[in-house]
Amino acid sequence: MLKKLFLSAVLCTASMVTMAQSQIITHVVQRGETLESIAKYYNISVADLNNANPNADGIIYVGMKLAVPVATTSTTTTVATTPIAATETTSAPADATGVNQESESQITVSSTQASYSFTESKIGTFEPSVEFGLALGQFLGDGAKFGDEHMFKLTFGIHGAFGAKYFITEKFFAEALIGYRYLDGIGNRKTFELIYGDGAHGEFTTHSIYIPLYFGAKVNKLTFKAGPYFDNIVKGKYVAERPIGNFKQTVKVKDGKFSVGLNFCAAYDNYGVKFNIGLSDYGGKILDGGAKEMAFGIFMIF
Repeated sequence: MLKKLFLSAVLCTASMVTMAQSQIITHVVQRGETLESIAKYYNISVADLNNANPNADGIIYVGMKLAVPVATTSTTTTVATTPIAATETTSAPADATGVNQESESQITVSSTQASYSFTESKIGTFEPSVEFGLALGQFLGDGAKFGDEHMFKLTFGIHGAFGAKYFITEKFFAEALIGYRYLDGIGNRKTFELIYGDGAHGEFTTHSIYIPLYFGAKVNKLTFKAGPYFDNIVKGKYVAERPIGNFKQTVKVKDGKFSVGLNFCAAYDNYGVKFNIGLSDYGGKILDGGAKEMAFGIFMIF
């Protein structure tokens, strides 16, 4: 006689344990970022970001340090042992069958980890810099005149220099460069004819070691800087010519003639404008009586 003694199934439900911890990290604001983009990046709300930074008052700038509340989550899922069935049949001493099925316990652990990028502070760091520029200007002072007339209609200059910026704060920096400058004083034909006769013309050219020094600030793509520059002539000449009679006068500019001036610059991204004015006489005896340079120009920075 087949006798059904026992059939049972035991099911254990899955349990999930979630642990959440709040963590504060520091984010340095980069160019082009907004409160919305930062909040989206860290998967938090703008309100949470504002609450964590009450002093910001909803306004951020490049280099600003924000406190960001983030949460790390770990999830554990456990599925318990489930015996499926147990069956015993008795009919004759010789016949006995037992069946036992069992599934092993399984544990699945998953954790979500967020990865964050941190930007190092610029304070106390150096950044290479390169500057190229063109300028048009004029010599000022009695040394650049004959009577009431200017000796030179205008000056044309070109310079290139390289060096480095040192960041005092996230925005403010000191900069030092060294390079080459070429200056060409284009003669005023009317004045040269008064001095040397009909058809006369002339020019004044110099090649110099150029050393500009700056203090400035960089805010997003805007750069403002100002400071002194030093010009040391290594080669130069003054030339006056008159076709009639094959007249030509060439006077060498004394090597080592040193002058000082001030630069004022403003740039957007890599392009800017510059104004410079001399504080000391330029060119020595060639511009006898004292003459200072002044010029406006454009420049590129890298």
